[in-house]
Amino acid sequence: MVLSEIMSHLYFKPKKTRLHRSELAVPGSSPQMFEKALNSNADYVFLDLEDAVSPNDKVTARKNIIEALGDLDWREKGKTISVRINSLDTHYMYRDVIDLMENVGDKIDTLLIPKAGSSSDVYMVDCLLSQIEESKKYLLEFLSKQSSYAGHYYLGLIFAGEGYVKEALGEFWNCIELTQDDSVSDYYRGMSYHHVGNMKLCEKYLKLSIAKDPEDLGAIQTLIQLYESNGEGQKAYEYYEQIRAKKETLRSMRETM
Repeated sequence: MVLSEIMSHLYFKPKKTRLHRSELAVPGSSPQMFEKALNSNADYVFLDLEDAVSPNDKVTARKNIIEALGDLDWREKGKTISVRINSLDTHYMYRDVIDLMENVGDKIDTLLIPKAGSSSDVYMVDCLLSQIEESKKYLLEFLSKQSSYAGHYYLGLIFAGEGYVKEALGEFWNCIELTQDDSVSDYYRGMSYHHVGNMKLCEKYLKLSIAKDPEDLGAIQTLIQLYESNGEGQKAYEYYEQIRAKKETLRSMRETM
């Protein structure tokens, strides 16, 4: 009688059969070792965030691993990739799981849970993974409802807010490189230039947006704030006068109704 017939409630058929003839552990705090691991003969590579990394290097190691998984093509080399997260009794664990899976989850084959004391520990990580998957699904649904410009722009803001500068800049450039020509696309292109540090082109596209839709008070206010932050009070005042005039026109229209 086979194991699955005796203890079917404890047996789980692997979703994918992977070669595991040899295994290589690489500390996340040693990025100089990543390419060596990539080109090694090991079938299975686990990038370590736990015992091999000192407490002072935990955050840096996590970022190193995210960059390595994003930049290097491990699948092309036939590697099975696992990441050993920090144990559940540390404050590093939840951020390990969230940052890894939200940014490079599609590059990871397995997560290695250290010092698991019971099946409940595995359940906790599984629950967190399920929540991340749901969150990403809703985010994609939200972005799909936005214009392509808005989608790239807001995704760039999300990456920037989480500290992933490279990914954020990539989304802002994706927004800039689209070729649609209307006031909305000009606005998002201008704001993307703002975030990549090109104030001259930011001003250009915000002004184009306003020229195409003079009633967009939000774009005008954004340009005013840009001028004020750069110490260009006279330019800001000119656009402030536009807003004041529009508001007075609206007030007059309401009073005559």
